[in-house]
Formats: sequence, C-alpha cells, structure tokens
Amino acid sequence: MSIRDYVQRTFTVLAVLVIIGLVFWSSPRSNDYTDGKIHINYWYNVGQEDVIPWPVIAFNESQERIVVHPVAIPWQESEKKVLTAVISGNPPSLVSQFVPLVKWASRMALRPLDDLIQRDNYDTGVFYPALMDEMRYQDRIFGLPQATAAYALFYNKDLFRAAGLDPESPPQTWNELARYATAIDSIDSDGRIQRMGYMPDWDNLLPSVMQTSLLIAWELGATLISADGKEAQLDDPRMVKALQWVVDYYSNYDINRVRAFRGTFGYDAQHCFISEKVGMFIGSNFNMDNLERYRPDIDYGIASIPVPEIGDHTASPAGVFWYAIPRNASHPEAAWEFMKFSASAEMQLEAMQHTKENLFPSNRVTAQDSFFQDDPRMRIFAEQMESAHSPSVIPLAHEVFWRELNMNAVDMVIDKTVTVEEALARSNKEVQRELSAALEYQDYVISVMKFETEE
Repeated sequence: MSIRDYVQRTFTVLAVLVIIGLVFWSSPRSNDYTDGKIHINYWYNVGQEDVIPWPVIAFNESQERIVVHPVAIPWQESEKKVLTAVISGNPPSLVSQFVPLVKWASRMALRPLDDLIQRDNYDTGVFYPALMDEMRYQDRIFGLPQATAAYALFYNKDLFRAAGLDPESPPQTWNELARYATAIDSIDSDGRIQRMGYMPDWDNLLPSVMQTSLLIAWELGATLISADGKEAQLDDPRMVKALQWVVDYYSNYDINRVRAFRGTFGYDAQHCFISEKVGMFIGSNFNMDNLERYRPDIDYGIASIPVPEIGDHTASPAGVFWYAIPRNASHPEAAWEFMKFSASAEMQLEAMQHTKENLFPSNRVTAQDSFFQDDPRMRIFAEQMESAHSPSVIPLAHEVFWRELNMNAVDMVIDKTVTVEEALARSNKEVQRELSAALEYQDYVISVMKFETEE
C-alpha cells in the first residue's frame, strides 16, 4: 500500500466521522459555566451498565476547584467519536480508551504529558511495567494506565482428584500441563470429546490474547518486533518453537472433533470451565466473579501460568485501559489533576470496593494492600502482572498482527496444511506490509505536524 493510498484511506474515513460527529454528537463545552470553577468533560467507555465511574464521584467530592463531567460513550462507538471530536476542534478534556495508545499518538491526536510529569516529579514507576511501556511513543509519554486485567492458570480441583492428580500441585511447565490434560480428557465410545483438560488456542472472550503459543514465545524471550520498531518478527525461532508445541499438543486429537466440541461452549453459566467441559484454562480476575455468580460450588485453584522449563520466567497478557488528554483539549492541567487522583493506589483500591465489574489495578503499589496479601489467589494475579506483556505487540499493525497469528498461522498449522515455519513466514510478510505502510504514514504526519507541547 502506497503512502498516498494509506493517507487517502485514513483521511476519507476521518472526514466522514467528522461530519457524523458534528451532526449527531455534542457535549457541554467547558466555558458554558459561570460558577468560577474549572469544568472538564471526561469521555469514558460504557458497557452493559451506564454507571458514573467512582473516581469521578470521589474527585468531585474531594475539592471545589475542578468539576469533572463524565460522558458515557457506548463501547462500539467510543474510538470513532473521540477521534471525530479531536479533528473537529472540540475534544473533551480527558478520555479513557482500551485500543493501542500508539495508534492515537502517531496521528498527533494526544497531548504529550512529559512536561506535567516532570513539573510534578510524578513517579510513573508505580505502574506495572507492561502497562507503562504502552503509554510511550517517540520517547514521550502520552497517557497513564487506568486499569487492566490480570491472568493466571485456573484449574478444577475436583477434576484433578477424579483423574488421580494432586489438587494442590498444579502444573508448573507446559509439558506437565499436557500430561495433566490427557489425564483429565474424557472421550466417549464413539470418539466424541466430552471433556478436555486444556485447549491451547481457546478462550471465550479474548482468543487472540489467550493463544498459548504467544505466552510460550514470550517466556522464551521473543518480542516479535525489532528494537527500532520497524521490522515484524513473527518468524522468530522462539515463536516457531512455541507454535510447534501447540501443533504437538493437538497431534493426539482429531481436530474436527475438537472443533465440534468447542462449538458446544457458551457464555456465563455455560462457560466451558464453569460447565466443567474444560479442566484448565488461562483466565483473568474477572473469571473469579463469574465462578462465584454461577458455580460457587466448584472447587478450583489459581496458579502461575506454566513455563517451558523449571526456572524460566512466567509470562501473561495485560491489556490496558488508559487516560489521555486529546490534542488541543481545554484545561489540560485540570485533566492532569484528575488523572493523578484516579491513578493513585488509594483511589484504585477504593474504586474496587464501589465497582461491580472489577478491573485489576494498574498501580502496582496496590499489591501491598491486605486485599491482595491476605488472598493467595489475588496475590498470584499481582505476581503475574510483574512479568506481564502488552497484547499490543505491534501497535501500528495491531489488527493485522492478531488476524495473522490467531486466524491464519495457528489455524493453518493445526490443520497441518503448512509447516509452522511456512505459516509464520507468510503471516510475517502480511504484518510487515501493514507495518511499513503505517510507518510511512507516521513519518509523513511527523513531517507536517509537531507534538502539541512543541508548537
């Protein structure tokens, strides 16, 4: 794709969004108030329940100088509406998002925070490293981590007992997990799968993040992108080794029967772990809430994610919800005060007590609280966060990366239509094509625009 095509595609879409946004979307401007206070609009994502974020309530009650007006935006529409507002020149003072921050920063849609961080001597080291790394672009910081989800290995102790396994000794390595899984498997006389101990390429919420091959690759030391961010490296030998483990795992199964079995899975009460169709899976702290809600009788354990060999460092995914100040937003310093307040350990712990759908704190200081220290399961989640990796592996080619890894490379090798090396080489070529076009566009944007604080 040429730079002309890339630019034309991008700006055509954004132009349409501006028109739609100006016609159908508006929010109060900060200068509409005459009470002498600073009013800022905060646009945040909303899912099933439209509730005011607890930090907004607490911040507004804690002082009388700044008023934060929360504006809920449906999850599916949030990215388009925020970008529309930025382009139209009337952005909110603050936004929270979940998409890769680099995609926004590379288009000059966000204000760098470095001057505010330096002025206040703000310690960004309080955040888990994987989350803070995602806030950086071109040696600048553009956001603060708001929250995340922590992951670990869930295992059914009752199924362990039934299989003759020690329920207090979860697998420590991936090969040990494979042996445990075989013991838990149940296949009827007609060859139909009734239960699987583990499924390396499955999760009902985020299949791309949960690919076991990526976890193993991270544990082996793969980064899948060059240090300068210009070369995709999906064909890294460590990724090859990791994906080969998945191929070997499925070699003892009829893959068509595996897929038929997977088709019986559902959500909520029909989640495969809750319905005891799967004995082990990599899940997040959210899954604890679902287990309590739908199957409080299940005796389950939570353990560290297995590693290739004893002594290796474990790895887990950790996507990040982030706060940022849009380009040309009004009252950036007031927005910054709210960001600092919300990201503090004290506020994140307090928010957990007032929020029904609990995200995991982004502030690592929270792990020292008794809420985590007194609960072995939560302590494991906190420990996993210290070695977490961002699923934004190649931010400027994010969607293509996950399409190629999850839908192309993994499927092809499981079907044994190509070798692991061939599949990853093909996928790497596609990711590199997208990355090169994005980098060319990035260079063009940088050549015609400056970051807001440098204008």
